[in-house]
Amino acid sequence: MRNGTIRRKAARLYAKGIVCIMAAVSCMWMSVTYGISPVYSLGTNSISQGQVIPTQQEKSEVIPNSENCPIVTVISIPGLSFMELQPEWLDRLPALRKLATTGRLAAMNVRVPYKGLESVYATWGAGTPADGKGGEGWNRAERRDGQSALALIRRFAADGAEAVASSVSVLVPAYPSLKRDNAEENYLARPGLLGETLKRHGVRLGVWGNLDEPGGGTDRFKRPAPLMIMDGQGTVAAGDVGRGTLIADPAMPSAVRTDTERLVEEWRVFVAGRKARPAEGTDHGALAVMELGDWYRLYAEKAWYEPSRFAERKRAVLEQTDRLLSRLTGEMEASGRRHVLWLVSPKVHAEAWIEKWQLTPVIRWSSAIAEGTLMSSATTRRPGLVAAVDVAPSLLGEFGLSRPEGMIGLPIVSAESRRDSRSPLAVLLSDMQQMANVYALRPTLLYGLAGYEVSVMLLGLIALRWAKPLGRLRRWMRGLLFSVLLAPGVLLALGWAAHMDKPLLAGLALTAPLALGMLAAAGSRKIPQLMRTLGWIGAGTGTLILLDGCTGAEAMKRSVLGYDPIVGARYYGIGNEFMGVLLGASLLGLSAWLQVRQMRPRLLKNCGAE
Repeated sequence: MRNGTIRRKAARLYAKGIVCIMAAVSCMWMSVTYGISPVYSLGTNSISQGQVIPTQQEKSEVIPNSENCPIVTVISIPGLSFMELQPEWLDRLPALRKLATTGRLAAMNVRVPYKGLESVYATWGAGTPADGKGGEGWNRAERRDGQSALALIRRFAADGAEAVASSVSVLVPAYPSLKRDNAEENYLARPGLLGETLKRHGVRLGVWGNLDEPGGGTDRFKRPAPLMIMDGQGTVAAGDVGRGTLIADPAMPSAVRTDTERLVEEWRVFVAGRKARPAEGTDHGALAVMELGDWYRLYAEKAWYEPSRFAERKRAVLEQTDRLLSRLTGEMEASGRRHVLWLVSPKVHAEAWIEKWQLTPVIRWSSAIAEGTLMSSATTRRPGLVAAVDVAPSLLGEFGLSRPEGMIGLPIVSAESRRDSRSPLAVLLSDMQQMANVYALRPTLLYGLAGYEVSVMLLGLIALRWAKPLGRLRRWMRGLLFSVLLAPGVLLALGWAAHMDKPLLAGLALTAPLALGMLAAAGSRKIPQLMRTLGWIGAGTGTLILLDGCTGAEAMKRSVLGYDPIVGARYYGIGNEFMGVLLGASLLGLSAWLQVRQMRPRLLKNCGAE
């Protein structure tokens, strides 16, 4: 009778424990999903509300008027990576160093569900993942193989006649197909939403530059930049994406280089409002996009270069880009107007990709801000990290506009990182190195861990047949099984040591669970001891996960079993893997504790009988 009562009480306690665990998990999940504020106490957000602050109000002595509306310039350099922001490069590039040290910095995840640079630009312009495959810009009067951009627009678009009649400079003939294809996708993206919103509010739009690769027997056209700021008809009012922005230079990639003199002159005229000026009283600023293709063309033909010659060309291209940045920032500072410069990159070059530096740099610079800081967004909630979908809401925010329905991205804002004596750039480069190390180790360690767990389980099943006559083998197997239970906790704890070298980090991840498992097995030779050890492992692992969550999830963000900012499936909170570990560890600890409670009266009875 007494044993039956104990079992019923244990069952009730067990059921209550399960209910409590599920209630806690449900609260955490709802907090993450619906943004309930108490979630900060559980660490599901990696930045507290006090750490992310709105973009500081820029100081300006210029009285706001119709001639002092925001002038935003976006410089896109496909292929640029954080490798070019290392000190050894910045020492030779004064303008880029100025932007990196006095501007606001972040690393951007440009991985989108669709392939190609066109999809990144389309995502920047839609504020949600968008498929830009097949989209490219044409100049209004341009002809290819007897076809003109105007004829294509008139043929494909329902409102093609209206687009042709307007005085636009750049067209995207594939816009009708882009609009239809994205409307059928899961994200319901609206290509051109950024440009259409800005146009509707009187902001002038212009785009210049291309990634064309002329010569070599073929004429390859690549002009994705207009997809970023085109309007709802696939047009941009001002700009030039044709070959007129290139000049011949046999020493440069594809025997051409960007005509920076012309770009600066075109930009100056556009900023002054002498081109694409809307009706009187509706000019509320301008957004200019420049795409510099020399860096992209250089890496496109890298296989043809000798290493020394390629290094020389890299310096030449970067120095040319730096001179352009120097001229633009100089004119912005001297103009007295409200200029903002954004430097972005839609992809990294092949060398950075191999080294796992796959996040691209993004810099926001203004002469009114003298001290550099890191940036963040509510999409990532991590200092120094933003997503591609955040670009459109951020550019809208420069003009005081809120994001329209259809954009899932959130504005990029200034973020206060943890107190550090290093510069924001040094902090960001250090974080990038840690992310790259973890990203490189993740496949090896996780596949190895899965194989190890399967092997241990199979050995355990085999050893059951000879466990009684071979007690030493049983103890060894117990140690191996303990190591499997301890592995998730060890991988989480190693997140605090992500700054270590990759070989040392991998060695600790492999040896620490085995060593701890053998120690646990040595102290668990009897059943009561075994149950207590299992209880401590479960409770300890669950407590470690919750403790890390309450302190900002710093270990989880850098653990190989946590979420990866390079993949971008999740940026904060408790990831799917560790949520499963938390549930399993909590149930293990609770079950072991109830088992010990059930065994205790029996042990006391036996002790009394003796």
